[in-house]
Amino acid sequence: MTFFNKIGILLAFLPLIGLTFFMTYMGKDDYTFKVKMATGLLNFFYEGYFQATGRYTVLAAACIFNPSHAGMEQGRWALQLYTCGLVGAFVGLIYYGLRCFLINVEVASKYSWTVAFLLVIFILNSISLVQFLYWWVGANAYFVPILVYLFFVAQLAKCLLQEKVGKGNFTILCIAHVLVIGCHELLIVFHFSVLAYLYIQLLWAKSPKTSYFKFLFWIGLVAAIFAIGAPGNLSRLSGMDSTFNASQEARFYAYKPLWKLLILSGYFTLSNIGNWLSQASFWLCMWLLLPFMLKLEQKYTWRKSYLLHPLGHILLVLGLFYVLNVFVIRTNHYYAGRVQAFLFILFVFSIIFNLQLWVSYYYDAIHAYIVPLESPFRQGMIGLFLVISALPTHHNINNAYYELFLVAPKLYEFNEKRFQLITEARRAGKKQVRVPLTPVHLRSSFLLPDDFGVENVYFNKHVALYFGLESIEGIPTSD
Repeated sequence: MTFFNKIGILLAFLPLIGLTFFMTYMGKDDYTFKVKMATGLLNFFYEGYFQATGRYTVLAAACIFNPSHAGMEQGRWALQLYTCGLVGAFVGLIYYGLRCFLINVEVASKYSWTVAFLLVIFILNSISLVQFLYWWVGANAYFVPILVYLFFVAQLAKCLLQEKVGKGNFTILCIAHVLVIGCHELLIVFHFSVLAYLYIQLLWAKSPKTSYFKFLFWIGLVAAIFAIGAPGNLSRLSGMDSTFNASQEARFYAYKPLWKLLILSGYFTLSNIGNWLSQASFWLCMWLLLPFMLKLEQKYTWRKSYLLHPLGHILLVLGLFYVLNVFVIRTNHYYAGRVQAFLFILFVFSIIFNLQLWVSYYYDAIHAYIVPLESPFRQGMIGLFLVISALPTHHNINNAYYELFLVAPKLYEFNEKRFQLITEARRAGKKQVRVPLTPVHLRSSFLLPDDFGVENVYFNKHVALYFGLESIEGIPTSD
């Protein structure tokens, strides 16, 4: 790794951390969680499971690891540290996964951190972080499940690639398996699809480790019934319009007849995947992974036991994401940036796996043409990847730096004054408070520009309740 590439990776990563120090509790959902948590963990879990969702892992994490325990007005440092921890965990878990796959392979110890940072930079510069990372509720519902799933994949690799699976490692794998199922409905479908594919491969190869997958299936089935069969899921779906205040466009698509919904899902599947595959940084990032995949094939020689051609796997991926899009559209969530970010990351995992299939399947023909990671040419490609990541686009590094210095500090100051206005009104004994809405020039692309009092909806009522008020009304501001 050259000195300039190390500096480039550092400069690409720093704004992701820097922006966290200007985060505040401005999401209406944050106050809803805080009000409901006041009843205690058991009541919070009970109410959530029977009225909102069956995501038991997320419900538990939402209460136990909620940074608002340190306070809302004065404890924002906990929110900022929490988000920094999520970013760090993302890098660490990708690194841990690489090391689990590349057990005793020389290239692992030398380049795993580099590849981990490149993957994180690519993914986080390709998604809407305002809802996915820099908002506590969005991060808990969509980013934390990704971290749990990464840990499961790493632990699964450790168990599959060891000659003898230890009881301790398999117990950890089972726990991670159950936690993944309790994270998100979309992840459940993706998770079981991956396990089914791997089970078929092991069954075809007559591996004795198929028995482990049978055990995972049965405990996973029990966990999935508990998660999907939650009364809160039915309540959530039946009250989707009133609860989430979905846009008219979303409702228009969600309640089409089934045959039209299926056509729309096919259209959105192809258009989304087309957009994801059209990024130059995507192909460059995948190309940088090839030496690792070559090392994996050299060690494990998977090509000798293949059941399915890589093209067949691509068809499975298309079918899987078609099913996921049917669910997303029907539940009024296809328009949400955090949901699309979630699907994008799952798709990247799928393509990395598919690329490994191609490398393994055609190893005899291509292994001599894959340039080693330590070559000057590939080091230059790392530099090119970082340059592409800094080109002027909505989510890229350049915009992160722009907002870090010119938008985020002013937005933080604006939110501080709004907090002060609400708390002073509360001390004065007022019951109705009017606060300014976020002006256009402070509406960040990274930090949550949520406003109170825009509409008299469920979430705004909890904001007022938290502050001991009857209502909070938003007043438009002129720039």
